[in-house]
Order: sequence, then structure tokens, then C-alpha cells
Amino acid sequence: MELQLREKERKRQEAYDEFLKERLLVDELVGKMYDEGQTERQLEKVRATQQHIEQFKKYRAECRHMEESKMAKIRELQTCASLDATCHCCRKTFCPECRRSE
Repeated sequence: MELQLREKERKRQEAYDEFLKERLLVDELVGKMYDEGQTERQLEKVRATQQHIEQFKKYRAECRHMEESKMAKIRELQTCASLDATCHCCRKTFCPECRRSE
């Protein structure tokens, strides 16, 4: 009878040890899945940041282009004004009516 109790206790302990091993494997697997999820979220954040940077670069390029166009127009007007400093017909300085007639 005592032998049967010892055998029963040994089997119960073996089952419990097996349960602990399986639980450890499950915990490791869950930990790996969590780490992969964290890595994926970090990667998504990096991608989003890179996308924002690219959008900002495009915006800055557009702004630069508009500013360059604006400056070119200003330079053109300044050049025309220096050429048309005195009107050929009325001798006024910078006459808006006939400034470009020549």
C-alpha cells in the first residue's frame, strides 16, 4: 500500500514537472511573440517618421521653388525698371503706361 502511494506521488510529481516545462515553453513563446510585436511597432514608428521626413522635404522643395520663382520675378522687374528708368515718351521716371512699349 505504501509503495502504491509513493508511486502515485511520484507520478503526480512527474506530471507537475511536465506541466512546469510546458508552461515555461509557452511563456517563452508568448515572450517572443510580444518582442516581435514590439519590434514591429517600433518599425512602424520608424517608417512613419521617414514618411513625415519625406513629406517635409517635398514641402520644403516646393517652398524653395516658389521662393526662387518669386525672386526671379523681382529680379526681372528690377531689370526692367533699371532699363525703363526714364520713359521715352513722357520723360517720367518709371512710367507704368508705356514702360514696355520699346
